[in-house]
Amino acid sequence: MIQIVGAGCLLFSTVGIGTKIAWTYRKRPHQLQQLEVQIRSLSSVIDYTATPIPEIFEDLASRYPKETGKIFSEISGLLNESQDPTISLEEAFKTCLEDLEHELSLTSADWEILESLFFNLGKSHRDDQIKLIELTLYQLKNAKNEAEEDRKKNEKMWRYLGVLAGLLLIVLFW
Repeated sequence: MIQIVGAGCLLFSTVGIGTKIAWTYRKRPHQLQQLEVQIRSLSSVIDYTATPIPEIFEDLASRYPKETGKIFSEISGLLNESQDPTISLEEAFKTCLEDLEHELSLTSADWEILESLFFNLGKSHRDDQIKLIELTLYQLKNAKNEAEEDRKKNEKMWRYLGVLAGLLLIVLFW
């Protein structure tokens, strides 16, 4: 009886691990799509208004509160509520990256795309910023296509691998 319960727990654990890894492959394209929409909104606000960056990020965080909206929420909070009034967008992004890197399903390449945007945002003329955002959107679109291919290729594999690894371990331990 104890062996059956142990086998069930082992199988449940490996299926859970496989499903969790598969879920990250499923979430990444969706999060990149969210970022694309948010950055398009950022582009519109920069193009048509003269709103300061912290206010733009606060607005984006309130309009898109889930998943990737946390990036804008945290950066906005750091820029607005910081004890140090000289904190830059780059420093706020680095802090955000440290806090959210493992919470979101984005890869290091995705974070580098955002880093290049946030490190250069607000440092040039409006037209240059729009061009930078367009470049970022192009890179995000390519990353989203790559993420979708990875999802198709790896999601099902990790689910099956979780089940098969559990069954293999049960057979080995039995």
